[in-house]
Amino acid sequence: RDPAVLERVGKMGAYLRTLKSYSVAAQPATDEVTDAGQKLQFNGTVEYRFVAPDKLKAMVRNDRKWRDYYYDGKTITQAAPRIQYYASVPMTGSVGDVLGRLSNDYDVDVPLADLFLWGTADGGEAAITSAILVGTARIGGIECDHFAMRQPGVDWQVWVQKGAQPLPRKIVITTTEEPEQPQYSATLTWNLNARPVAWEFTFQPAEGDQKIVLAPAAAN
Repeated sequence: RDPAVLERVGKMGAYLRTLKSYSVAAQPATDEVTDAGQKLQFNGTVEYRFVAPDKLKAMVRNDRKWRDYYYDGKTITQAAPRIQYYASVPMTGSVGDVLGRLSNDYDVDVPLADLFLWGTADGGEAAITSAILVGTARIGGIECDHFAMRQPGVDWQVWVQKGAQPLPRKIVITTTEEPEQPQYSATLTWNLNARPVAWEFTFQPAEGDQKIVLAPAAAN
């Protein structure tokens, strides 16, 4: 647990919380393990549009499903645009708080939710058993520091942009509690000049969309 590494990752999270608005796009690759133990990889895209402290639109696309998430400070909505179902739940609070409750209460995990948790009380720093600086690397032509952390059940790596804007440029998460050790990896492209507008964060059903109930995790 190199204190300098933990401090640097904490400063990355603190910097992200100073940003008033942005968009970030990622091209994730996700491993899934079949019942027969074979590891498969699925590719996709994720785009976040964010306005602090409580506005988010997330568009998640992969080889098997599409999901959109809308949070306007009052309601969080998960929509499946291809099959035209959506579910809405009243919630208030910061984006990080709401995504945490969506995961804990409804077992719905939104990709890249860690962007809102690093360096906070919910960021899981206490569980980290190892934190090292691997070295330097270039991600998309941008010079970064490459950090590697370990905690029970998970190894994760993050490449943090050097300089005055310590943005995470790449993330790799390895689930070590499974023998196959599936990974999630994503390279991030940031637009700090994006200025999303209020109407983007409120879900508007299209013709034919059907509302369903989002079941609490205990009922799943």
